[in-house]
Amino acid sequence: MKDNLSEELDAPDASQRKRLPDQDINDILKILPHRYPFLLIDRVERIFASHSGVGIKAISSGDPWFQGHFPDRPIFPGVLILEAMAQVASIVYSVSNTTSLLKSNIYFVGIDSARFRSPVLPGCLLEVHVEKTRERLHDGNLLWRCKGNAKVDGKVVADGQVMAMLGTSAA
Repeated sequence: MKDNLSEELDAPDASQRKRLPDQDINDILKILPHRYPFLLIDRVERIFASHSGVGIKAISSGDPWFQGHFPDRPIFPGVLILEAMAQVASIVYSVSNTTSLLKSNIYFVGIDSARFRSPVLPGCLLEVHVEKTRERLHDGNLLWRCKGNAKVDGKVVADGQVMAMLGTSAA
């Protein structure tokens, strides 16, 4: 994949990062094309332009996946935590670039080094932290790589890296 990536885009250092307004559920619904039950973020706060943000997800016993994952001991699926990381990264990108993702194509194109450290149960408040580590152009499309972790009560329950591509095609 390295051979297909062109130059890395310049990013401002920490002192030049701009704090952006928090995004509530109404803002998120204007940005992301996802809808319930696949909209996995209720709020995004502590957003720094083109760099990082923290998503909040209230885990409810009424969420549909708990009927089958697992009926006797409901656990929030780990893959949905990774999807939540990708959604937070998408919101950070969108508000940083004042563009709605409904007007663009975005593709979740990769997961690396994912680890699930503790189960997430109904009643938990999940904090999803993402930080962009790389931004590159790939065949004319923008590729973001972010490291992320999810926390419950300050304890890391999952971590990994997610990649998303914004543009006209999924490569």
